[in-house]
Amino acid sequence: MKLAYDPRALAEMRREARWYEARAPGLGRAMLDLVDAALLAIAEAPMSFPRVPRAPRYRRAILRRYPFSIVFTVEDGFVYVVAFAHAKRRPLYWRRRLG
Repeated sequence: MKLAYDPRALAEMRREARWYEARAPGLGRAMLDLVDAALLAIAEAPMSFPRVPRAPRYRRAILRRYPFSIVFTVEDGFVYVVAFAHAKRRPLYWRRRLG
């Protein structure tokens, strides 16, 4: 399936990658490599990812080594990435992004 992104999700990914890169060179790039791999897996089989508890319209791919999930929904033949959400901060803040 084709991927589409909420611009805020892309901004979140970039911001977190910069933060990790500032802590240790290469760490931000490593995170983005995991994000790329997760996005490929999502595009290939989006329905294989678990639904978000309390928001079953959405699914998530949890990153290894980093406390983030890629939150997405499937609509009109597209996988729409809604958020790059931290596991412990502001739970479900992104729910209003699709209306």
